[in-house]
Amino acid sequence: MNDLKIKALKPKDTKYQVSEDGVIITVYPSGLKTFSYIVKKDGRRKSVLIGEYPAVSWKEARDIKEAQKTKRAEKRKALRQFQTTERTFAEVSEEWMERKIKAGIRPNTIKTIQTRLGHLNSRIGDFAVTELKTNIILKSLSDLEDRPTTLKRTLATATDVLDYAVSLGYLEMNPCVRMTKFAPAANVAHRPAVEPAKIAAVAPIFDHARGLTVKAIKCALYTLLRISEVCSMKWEYVDFKEGIITIPAESMKMKRVFRVPLTTQVRQLLESIPHKTEYVFASEDSKTGHIHPRTVNNVFKRAGLQGTQTVHGFRSTGRTWFAENQVEITLKINHF
Repeated sequence: MNDLKIKALKPKDTKYQVSEDGVIITVYPSGLKTFSYIVKKDGRRKSVLIGEYPAVSWKEARDIKEAQKTKRAEKRKALRQFQTTERTFAEVSEEWMERKIKAGIRPNTIKTIQTRLGHLNSRIGDFAVTELKTNIILKSLSDLEDRPTTLKRTLATATDVLDYAVSLGYLEMNPCVRMTKFAPAANVAHRPAVEPAKIAAVAPIFDHARGLTVKAIKCALYTLLRISEVCSMKWEYVDFKEGIITIPAESMKMKRVFRVPLTTQVRQLLESIPHKTEYVFASEDSKTGHIHPRTVNNVFKRAGLQGTQTVHGFRSTGRTWFAENQVEITLKINHF
């Protein structure tokens, strides 16, 4: 094919095509002539327009088509090389962590995950993900067996990283699924809490606290919210008109919106607190801008209730009362 032959192509009543060297020449009834070529994408054939003749010559059309063919071949080669290159656990975990950060996880969560990745990368970071097996990971982390909770959570993070490796094709299948079941069971120590009938025994705490700290303790008792959720409560969560407190998912441990009704006691308590900042239990001495949960917990120690009752123990006391009175727990204290 050359320019003379293309010029000699006469229009017909319907368009027709002539091809050579993978370049398609389409001749329209109007006399318009175009160059194009076919590519396959997602199993389908797709026509790619190069340009109109004579603005684009035959030689230029053929060169453009060959350049695109070379570019696609190089891209496929790079992809195959990427897929076959061995990735170490450290490399994959870094990619995984970057995605987690871009997803907008909280700074405290980032710090926690990085600590677990530190345990993993210092022990198995140099291993190719294709080399890792459950026994290798467990043996590498055996020095954490005296810290069963840390071990179990670290193993869970390892599983998440390897799941990510599978999703990107670095690994055909995750060999460490359900690996956490091999971790030693942790001895769970429940927070001290009195029985509902003996709740009056915690009265001494109010002799050892003052101001907003007392009110924060009462709010925790009335609502059965976690003390961290009480201390960080914002005025925007409180709707006096509708009679409800709505805590957003990002502020909840279970990562779901939680609503607490404004009972008479809670309403009176909150109405007695001046609006100084965005936080209900504001504190100028705290870097966070609100009362620290540790401040509240220390009140129980000063009152001599250590081992008898903690502020978190109010939730246990409440759960016991709900069970005795056949009230649905999850609706009341967002426990599961």
